[in-house]
Amino acid sequence: MADLRRRAMEREYVREAEAFLQGTPPKLAALTASLLERAEAEARARDDNHVGTEHLVLGLYALGETTARRALESLGISRQVFADQLECEEGPSPSGAIPLTPRARMIIGLAGVEAARTASSEVQPEHLMLGVIRESEKWHATGKAGPHHLRAAAQAVGVTLADIERTLTACRPGH
Repeated sequence: MADLRRRAMEREYVREAEAFLQGTPPKLAALTASLLERAEAEARARDDNHVGTEHLVLGLYALGETTARRALESLGISRQVFADQLECEEGPSPSGAIPLTPRARMIIGLAGVEAARTASSEVQPEHLMLGVIRESEKWHATGKAGPHHLRAAAQAVGVTLADIERTLTACRPGH
């Protein structure tokens, strides 16, 4: 019975993630579109068969100097600290495009919500990072098992997701 309930919750989560991207998907800034390309490259480099939350964050590091990366690194969450939280996953990478996981789709949708909340016309990398935080909070609140990569990296250096959000907000231009 618990297994049926878990599967029903997972299906509902997938439906909610898909709903975020139906209709008009959020407009991505050129830098964020590049981040998604780099996330796919990270998945391919790890020989993963999906682009998930971990690849989005690794893609953020691969972009170079951004507000979101500065916020993470100022708290001690380097690319290496983050990568140390990842486990090897089944692959291999498919030829052609690598699909986004429901959680990654949810993050993009939540990033669009964050961009709208801050009156931005485009999703910037910092909105995507806020999407990662919101999705991690949502996933954690459901009690679902599964990776919480950013949360684990934060805990590894003694900070919280709330600390990341505060630092990200303080690092944004105009703050």
